[in-house]
Amino acid sequence: MAMTALGRSDLLFDPSRRRTVIAQLAEPAYASELASLFDRGYDHMARELGDSDPSRVLMRLVPLGHRVESFSPLRARVAVWQVLLLGAPGGRVVASWSTSRADLVWTKGGWRVARFTSDEPGPGPTVTNAATATPSEVFLARLAGLAPFSR
Repeated sequence: MAMTALGRSDLLFDPSRRRTVIAQLAEPAYASELASLFDRGYDHMARELGDSDPSRVLMRLVPLGHRVESFSPLRARVAVWQVLLLGAPGGRVVASWSTSRADLVWTKGGWRVARFTSDEPGPGPTVTNAATATPSEVFLARLAGLAPFSR
């Protein structure tokens, strides 16, 4: 899935690797625009993380649900509800809930992203008790050794 393939911490500080992934996922006519879009987003997140050790950054984009909004044999639009977890030791671990939409086209290589539309916030759950938030060092330590499900 294109959205989760681009939501990885190893791409946060490595634009060349990011472009390789984008080339695999995007329709060639959209690849440059998509790379620019993700460069801006990743640069913003990197600034938020400051001088964090890249190997200790948590970044996981987790799809929670999807909906096919339109479909033909050559084109489709899908909506994906997801949560992005981002954090590093010494900072906060934040969760960002959003719904993303992608226009896809069928090519001889399979489905490719022709366009992402702007993310919509949420829907997001209510935090029952903000005082119970796990400190970032503990949060990251508890995740050590846990890998995301395969993509």
